[in-house]
Amino acid sequence: MAKPDSFVSQTSERLAVWDHRRSPGCADSRLPAPRPPWLPFNTDSHYPPRHSDRFNGLFYDGYVQSLRQSELRVHNFREPGSAPPLNDYPGE
Repeated sequence: MAKPDSFVSQTSERLAVWDHRRSPGCADSRLPAPRPPWLPFNTDSHYPPRHSDRFNGLFYDGYVQSLRQSELRVHNFREPGSAPPLNDYPGE
């Protein structure tokens, strides 16, 4: 957040927009907002179950791909070395 576009490396790996559940913004106002280090793929309620558990992801380079939640990785959302560190995902 609050970084220039040039901050994004590996634009074919970084997601810019992806389909969410509970529009707008996949918000569930009954729950408190998540706090870092939160990852947008480690929750079952985040993605819609429609379309055979697939959703569309728009990558920073403009490419769109049909994805499954199980295919998402840390590098799809974070630049290498971003804080806070994610000890549960070594090497990502």
